[in-house]
Amino acid sequence: MGHAIQVKNILHVKGETVTTVRPETPIRDLAQILADERIGVAVATSVHGVIAGIVSEQDIAKNIARHGPRAIEFRVEDVMVRDVVTCTRVNNLGDILLLMSAQEIRHPPVVEDDRLVGIISMHDVVDCRLGELEKKNETLNQMLSNAAQVFVRVMFMADETHMAESTGEQSADTLADICRQVKDTNINEISL
Repeated sequence: MGHAIQVKNILHVKGETVTTVRPETPIRDLAQILADERIGVAVATSVHGVIAGIVSEQDIAKNIARHGPRAIEFRVEDVMVRDVVTCTRVNNLGDILLLMSAQEIRHPPVVEDDRLVGIISMHDVVDCRLGELEKKNETLNQMLSNAAQVFVRVMFMADETHMAESTGEQSADTLADICRQVKDTNINEISL
C-alpha cells in the first residue's frame, strides 16, 4: 500500500475548527450550541485551552434520562467525559479505526503538543476510507483493462505467427519471442 492516510489529511479536508465550551457552561446553553452548529459534540476546555472533557448529545440524553427535566440545569462539567481519548495528526486511518472501535468513541479530539488542533468523527474516517477504496477500485479496474488489452494483443500476434507457419512462410517471431516482447513492453504503451 502506498502512503497511509493520516489524520492530518482528514483535517485538511474538513478543517480544524473545534467547538469548545467551558466546563461551567449550562447544559441548556450547550444544547443550543450543538443545535445551532448542527454538531453532536463539544470539547470542554479550561481558560488556558487545556482539554477538561468532552460532551455529546448522547451524554445530555443520558443525563435527562437519569434526572428528568431538572437535568437541563446541570453544567457541562456534571455530564462530560473527563478521560478523553485523543489522537494526533500523524495517526493513520487504520490506527484511528482501531482506537475508535476499541475505546467505543466516535469523536477523538486531535492534539499536538498538548494543544487542541482539531476533532474527527467516525463519519469523517468512514468517508475517507470509502474514498481510498474507490481510488483502489479505479486502479484495479485500469490494471484489468490493460491486462485484457495485452492478452488480446498476444493472442492476435500468436494467431499471425501460427498462420505464417501453416502457410510455409518462415517467421522469425515465435510465440515465446512475442511473450518476451510483451513482457518488456510498458502495458500503457500497447494500443490495439
